[in-house]
Amino acid sequence: IFLFISQSSSGQVKNNGGKVSIALTYLRNGNQLVELEKYKDAIIEFDKSIRQMPYSTTYFARGDAKYSLGEYEGAILDFDTTLNLNSNHEDAYLLRAYAKQYLSRYKAAILDCDRLILRNPKNSYAFLARGITRQYQAWENGNLDSSKLELAIIDFNKSISLNSSSDYVFYRRSIAYSDIGWYKEALIDCNRAIEIKPSRFNYQQ
Repeated sequence: IFLFISQSSSGQVKNNGGKVSIALTYLRNGNQLVELEKYKDAIIEFDKSIRQMPYSTTYFARGDAKYSLGEYEGAILDFDTTLNLNSNHEDAYLLRAYAKQYLSRYKAAILDCDRLILRNPKNSYAFLARGITRQYQAWENGNLDSSKLELAIIDFNKSISLNSSSDYVFYRRSIAYSDIGWYKEALIDCNRAIEIKPSRFNYQQ
């Protein structure tokens, strides 16, 4: 968070500094409520913070809270504002893509992943998100589009090459393998996911 102080009267500077302090207090309060999973109360605190100083950090935090509540339209609007204020906010691209995915806006979600990958080609989560979106897109019309599923597998492969410690990407790839009938490969990926995180019981089903 950066504080820009204009060369105006000292009274205005003090007032601006006071707003910053109040805004940061509300932001901290909101973050603490998020940790307690009290998302609605957190949003109220973020609202208060934004009224004092409209930081990209706060818009993102509020969008994240709305996302956790399943309020995807509202979350997207906050992520839009976050990126208007800070075009380098990678998590905003990522969560906006997932929010659009939940709303079945697959092309728009993939576009956000593409933008993030263009900015940071080493972001494994961007490839994972794009792969998952392509998985859903492959079944969009009720029948499997294997070409889109193959693209999803390519994204999962890339994500794994960048970060092989994520159990979830192996799990998602196992689903893709299973959908196209590659059961041996699917089983290998399930076993790998279990090795990484044995507590995820659904991998063993």
